[in-house]
Amino acid sequence: MKKTLAMLLALAMIFGMFAACGGSASAPADASAAADTEASAAAPAEDEAEEADVEEAEEAEDSEVAEEASQVEEEVEYTVTYPITEEPLTLSIFWQFHNFLSMFNVTSDVIEDIPTFKMAEEATGVKLDFRLVGEENFGESLQLLWAGGDYCDFITNAEREYTSGVDAAVEEEVLLDLVPYLAEHAPDYNRILKDNPDFKTELTSSEGYIVSFCEYCEYVDSGAAIRMDWVRQVGMEAPKTMDEVTEVARAFRDELGIRNPVMWNADLATFFGWNAFGVCGPDISDLGWQIADDGKTVVPSMTLDGYKECLSWMHDAFAEGLCTDDFMNVMNIAFDEYVYANEAGMIYCNSNGLAGGGAERSGQPDYDLRAIPDPMKEAGMPNKLAKTTGGVGASALSVSAQTEYPEECVEYMNWLYTEDGILVSNYGIEGEAFEYDENGKPQYTDMIMKAEGMPPFVATFLHTSLVGTPYYNTTERKIASFSTEAEKECIDVWATGRTGESRYQGKMTVTESTEYNQTASDIITAASEQALRFVTGERSLDDYDNFLKEMESMGLSRLVELKQAAYDRYLESIA
Repeated sequence: MKKTLAMLLALAMIFGMFAACGGSASAPADASAAADTEASAAAPAEDEAEEADVEEAEEAEDSEVAEEASQVEEEVEYTVTYPITEEPLTLSIFWQFHNFLSMFNVTSDVIEDIPTFKMAEEATGVKLDFRLVGEENFGESLQLLWAGGDYCDFITNAEREYTSGVDAAVEEEVLLDLVPYLAEHAPDYNRILKDNPDFKTELTSSEGYIVSFCEYCEYVDSGAAIRMDWVRQVGMEAPKTMDEVTEVARAFRDELGIRNPVMWNADLATFFGWNAFGVCGPDISDLGWQIADDGKTVVPSMTLDGYKECLSWMHDAFAEGLCTDDFMNVMNIAFDEYVYANEAGMIYCNSNGLAGGGAERSGQPDYDLRAIPDPMKEAGMPNKLAKTTGGVGASALSVSAQTEYPEECVEYMNWLYTEDGILVSNYGIEGEAFEYDENGKPQYTDMIMKAEGMPPFVATFLHTSLVGTPYYNTTERKIASFSTEAEKECIDVWATGRTGESRYQGKMTVTESTEYNQTASDIITAASEQALRFVTGERSLDDYDNFLKEMESMGLSRLVELKQAAYDRYLESIA
């Protein structure tokens, strides 16, 4: 392919030279001695003018040739020929094994039988040697791996664990920058990046590095959900505004005796009402950042009126007994302790929470937990902060900068984003995990839909692509795994009214990140503590202005400057 490109460029230059020569041909000389003196004197000037015109024409043609050559280069689409190695090749991989799989008796010894890995090995000629680590010890184990210099070829979720950031990981030769390899060695992944600019932007560091093959998710998979069977019992409709949430919660409490009508947990982030008031909720790993309506200005959510309004709503709900009474002791949305125990009526969850079995586990035959569009402060308001597509998923895999086989690593990963790789990652093996229906669409078989002892979404991890594997996650695949009406409708429901136009984009440099992290850590802790105090009433919301002054004294303005600088660079990159 490279030779072909070189030949095209050479031919283009040759044709340009011929064109230039043709344009400079001179007229036959006039040998007549009768030529007058004036004409003879003018000849040199005319010759100079003609030569200037010729040079200008040649320069223009050379420019056109260069532009055409550039276009030829841009239009080149590489392909990777599989297998990528003539001799069997084994590459090591440091793999995070998710603990929730053990709930369904899924152990690490099944990993080599996962269809995606088996078919990838068959297609590429590369076998993976897994070093498995439980998620509770993953971060610590990875730091020890790096400290000892005993790098694997692949590392899962590496960029999220490298505390100095992506730029530092590349510049310190820990993770491989994929950008120089994408066009030639990962053309299928590169095409997905080009077709989904937001996805590419999220993966690109401030210095332009990309260090991970990441899951791309086509769909939105989380939002508010409510017990519609209880809504029907109290003769009401699903709430569309936060005032209606209050009314329904009161009905759940007063008429049905529900202990926790609206549920959230200790970090307050699992409350679906933040976006209703036009702000980002708190985050245990960072402050809430968003873009003002001018599309240019970065603002911390806590400085907006909506943040105080949301805390006020939560405070009133807590005081009135409309929310989780012991939320400060709840670290996640515990379905068994609250939802299936019929203790919670409105929650924030993903599609897995809408899977079957609720009637049996709750003991209520009419159990009907359903997705609802995001309740907003006022009916019809857009949700400017929630994602419109899933975008960057939870799974990411990086290549070590120390690998002896960078091209082979990249080409192996690229296979996951080929047509065959996408098919097996989403559906498994034809005739086993899926069959094509009359419309030519893959449909899961009973191996997935009626797997013993586990819901379909868990069965897909065993018979398609293990959780943690980066791949192109299609909406059709997700819908195919749904077994209940509540699941089948949730994707469209949760996408309703979301625009995402105020979501923050931007990547800080290594220097900026270092300064940011040093200051932000204390502010995040303090802001989280004070938010809890405002909700419980331990601190009055009348004192909110003083709270902001406290954040300011800790360096909030400097954090804004750093975030703004990163966002300004983002705007320049897409201009």
